[in-house]
Amino acid sequence: MNNSTFGVINAALNVTLGHALNTSLEIDNEDVYTLQDHEWGTDTEDIVSMLMLVFFMVLAVSLILAHYVLHRWHITFMPEAATVLVAGVLFGGLVYLAHGSIANQYLLTFSPTLFFVIFLPPIILNSAYHMKQEFFFTEFGPIMAFGVGGTVISNIIVASLLYGIQATGVFDKGVHYEYAELLTFGGLISATDPVSTIAVFTELKVHPTIFYIVMGESLINDAVGLVLFNTFSKFVGYSHGVMSLLIALLDFCMILGGSMIIGYVAGLLHAFIFRKLSLKENMVIETSVFVIFSYIPFVAAEVVGMSGIVTVMTSGLTIRRYAHGNLSSDESKDAVINVFQISALITESAVFVNLGMTVFHLDEKDVYHPIFITFAILACLIARVFGIYGLSLIMNYTGRRKPLTQRMQFMLWFAGLRGAVAFACASEFPDDNGNRKDMIATTMVIVLFTVFTMGTFTKPLLDCLKIERDIDIETFEKPETVNRVAIWLLGIEERFIIPCVVADINARMDKLDDEPSFHTHTARHGQSQDIVEVDFGSGGTDGGGLHRPSGGSRGDYDGLPELSPGTGKAAGKSKVAPREYEMS
Repeated sequence: MNNSTFGVINAALNVTLGHALNTSLEIDNEDVYTLQDHEWGTDTEDIVSMLMLVFFMVLAVSLILAHYVLHRWHITFMPEAATVLVAGVLFGGLVYLAHGSIANQYLLTFSPTLFFVIFLPPIILNSAYHMKQEFFFTEFGPIMAFGVGGTVISNIIVASLLYGIQATGVFDKGVHYEYAELLTFGGLISATDPVSTIAVFTELKVHPTIFYIVMGESLINDAVGLVLFNTFSKFVGYSHGVMSLLIALLDFCMILGGSMIIGYVAGLLHAFIFRKLSLKENMVIETSVFVIFSYIPFVAAEVVGMSGIVTVMTSGLTIRRYAHGNLSSDESKDAVINVFQISALITESAVFVNLGMTVFHLDEKDVYHPIFITFAILACLIARVFGIYGLSLIMNYTGRRKPLTQRMQFMLWFAGLRGAVAFACASEFPDDNGNRKDMIATTMVIVLFTVFTMGTFTKPLLDCLKIERDIDIETFEKPETVNRVAIWLLGIEERFIIPCVVADINARMDKLDDEPSFHTHTARHGQSQDIVEVDFGSGGTDGGGLHRPSGGSRGDYDGLPELSPGTGKAAGKSKVAPREYEMS
């Protein structure tokens, strides 16, 4: 490169640098970026991050406090849910006093979308997955009667009572609600959430019959209440007639039935996939895929317009029944159980903390109507009386083997606490007539009333009613009878479903022969192998019903109660190979 070339390059650089220097000198000094203008850090959302940090600290402290209150100090009059709720109220009060707009925006509001999509599915899935299915199916009649029939009865009675009282002009001036609005309110307020009662029942080891009726009813009840709420909310703002009633009934049946079908099919598909899939080389991946597949039914149901909560409830029961045993190792099974439990505990506690904080968000005095709120509480209590006592009378009269006693019925009535599900529904109450805030305020008061009164007096009431406690669930003898429909369904399940979705059953039974059985089984041997005999009807003196192979593990027939022998003539038998799957 010659000297002339260097000269050209040098001249070009001088022109460019000179122009840049002259331009920079023309800028005012106040526009120059200095050290004082620099903000250290990575983002501008430090305030929100700080508030979330405080929220997580409050959540952790509330969990620790709840544990000490119930399990260390044994203060059963202050249930876990109430303790966490109090922590939320105190924290919400501090945030409210700070008068921070950002704090109010992010912390003192309850997001129903976040609740239904993120928080509620793990809670419902965990409850369904950990339901001991032998007790669930033994008490299937009362659970479905109270969970479906009782919820519908409660919905109609609450709405009708409030509508009738409103016609007398007793409510505060300016308070007026359509019947469709009151039906919608009745649907959301009929969704019970006895988490406080169940926590006390668990701690005191209450009799399994009442424990699993309360737990099963709350599981079904939440799902049915949500469907009723969504159904009736569609009619707010319209005139109604007989056709509206038929449409509402059809919509309810379609959503409830369709969601349950999706959940059951999804559970079977889940089990089938893990029957064929082998991920035993990596427990973490196996557990992760299992958990992800467990949440897919919820999303799938929501996509097609069904109820994701009903679907995840049904799929949770189905997955535990068929798919859990297909996991390759005990470590994977324990990991799945721990993931579900931890997810449910954190989300449920976060909901109650958030619910407590929201108390200070509704500071408008004109949304609280004391007379309406008082009658709403009375209507809830009266409606539950009809739901529990009326249906119990019918079941006892129609020949329940062990009648529900008056003490049990009163305890079931008292366990009808309201919680986060009702409040989340209220947050989505149709606002066509501008009554959403009224319903939110009313629901909040009812939730606080039931949690702090009925939840607090659960243990004293157990003592007063002398309900049996300190029962070891693992040694408790299950009831021995199920109805003929259950026997027929069992036969279908054993023949057609279990062989398709449960893996390596006979191989696993050989490994489990030495385990103690859950219940003493009757042995009946075939010529070359143990068989299971299902009598459609019941046998004569040789014993009818279902007999399991001797030496079988307690996981042989998850959730199917022992059948009592010799109650009639045999109508036919179906012999199927012994099957094993995990007991919840």
